[in-house]
Amino acid sequence: MVLPSAPRLFAGVGELAYLRQAGLRIMQDYERRASVRLRFRRQAKSMLLYSAPILSEEILHGLKGTRVTFTLQGTSGRMPNPKGVAIVDEVFGAEWTEPELGGAPLPPEGSPVRQLLGWVYRAFKQAQWPVFQPGVFEAEGDEAFDGTYHLPTRIGPSMLPFRLFRLLFENTWLETTGSWSERAFIDALNLMIEQMRGGGLPGTNQRWVLLELLRRDQALTEIGSDIFQIGSGAGARFIRGTLTGDVSHLLLQIQHDKVAAGQLMRLHGIPTMEQRRVRDRQQVFAAATQLGYPVVLKPFNGTQSRRVFSELSDRQALDQAMAAYGSDLSDALVERFVPGISLRIFVMNGRILWIVGRLHQFVTGDGERSVDELIRDYCDQEINDEFLEKYRTDPNDFYDRFRIHKKFTHKKLKSILPAGERLRLSDLPSASYGALQANYSAQNLSTSVLENVLYLSRLFGDTPLGIDAIGTLVDDQFDHLVFNEVNFAPQITRPWSRQLFIDALLETRP
Repeated sequence: MVLPSAPRLFAGVGELAYLRQAGLRIMQDYERRASVRLRFRRQAKSMLLYSAPILSEEILHGLKGTRVTFTLQGTSGRMPNPKGVAIVDEVFGAEWTEPELGGAPLPPEGSPVRQLLGWVYRAFKQAQWPVFQPGVFEAEGDEAFDGTYHLPTRIGPSMLPFRLFRLLFENTWLETTGSWSERAFIDALNLMIEQMRGGGLPGTNQRWVLLELLRRDQALTEIGSDIFQIGSGAGARFIRGTLTGDVSHLLLQIQHDKVAAGQLMRLHGIPTMEQRRVRDRQQVFAAATQLGYPVVLKPFNGTQSRRVFSELSDRQALDQAMAAYGSDLSDALVERFVPGISLRIFVMNGRILWIVGRLHQFVTGDGERSVDELIRDYCDQEINDEFLEKYRTDPNDFYDRFRIHKKFTHKKLKSILPAGERLRLSDLPSASYGALQANYSAQNLSTSVLENVLYLSRLFGDTPLGIDAIGTLVDDQFDHLVFNEVNFAPQITRPWSRQLFIDALLETRP
């Protein structure tokens, strides 16, 4: 958002660097001036009086989780500030968002308190906080804003909801005789947004897991370091996203080292990838010669398919992949390429919950449309049946991979793809961003493959696992799989699979 004589709300890298240096001073000065007004103008009719905010975890008014409570008095004589309201509406949205969790009383529709609490709720939801309900307001007196407020929060940055509430209220409802600086408000709001994001939950699993547990009336207590306790007493369990407290620290270290994971599988007789740990160009070429082309180049400790270059068929392709990988090869790993369908097998407590096959994505030329047009058309397609799933997605999500892959195909986004010619969109299938996924079950695994999967589950403590493997489907059966990785805290994106995970998690509680 660009405003006249004001910086845009979502600052760039340079502006954020400036805000990090000057932002704390801006906020401290803003709060100091508010404190001065509190001390020296207590007798003024429109003087704002905040009580000291208090933290509590006791369930009150249907609010679940930690909350911060404070009272506000002296709000008479204030008028709405259209410019301030427009700024906040632009950042956090103007429409009321229904709570993800019910049970707490809501302010009346159309009331200014409802608008204010809605902003605060949407702000922390956007910042990935474990906040699933708007605050609760208990009116005291005749003034619209005078009363007691209970705002959901979390430990650590627990006062941020109170500070955001105060910043928004004091800049969207002004004293009739007071002055207001649009730029000072935008600067303070930029800083607040950055602080909220810093206090949000990382990753994609944590927030939805907590929400589903609360929907099932599970008692949750935040411990710290994004770890939450389920239940209480000696039978309590600990969770961070889909990672449970049952995971051994030593096994967690093995997960982050693909060489160690491969060695462990070989030690236990589990079919796994042939691989070589390398540290420079000479070792990369030597490993590829020993293993035989095609090969895969990737980090030995990487995640989410970053810097992974697959199916490199010769020395020239490998040389181009190294150029894209980066000059530092000290963390590199070379694997022999295994053709087939990439599977992620979700297991927990010795039971297969579901299996996802991640299929390569292709566009087929018609001799008229460019590669860019074909990609956009493909991304707009949606498939959702019992076997195949694909959701609409942003075509830009494909382009980073495509730019790497086109080094080998020499295709350009604006070029016309000849009729009938197929172009693979990515060098690796991905579970993210529009991947075509096939849903399999344990019935698609041969007896020997099933035994290997359950063996790995027991070996890694029967904790939630995403086991990666590659194989060929023949007559609806995977007779042989080559196992690649074992992932604690696997990413779970589909609504039905999330429900299966929560079911299994609660079933295994002591």
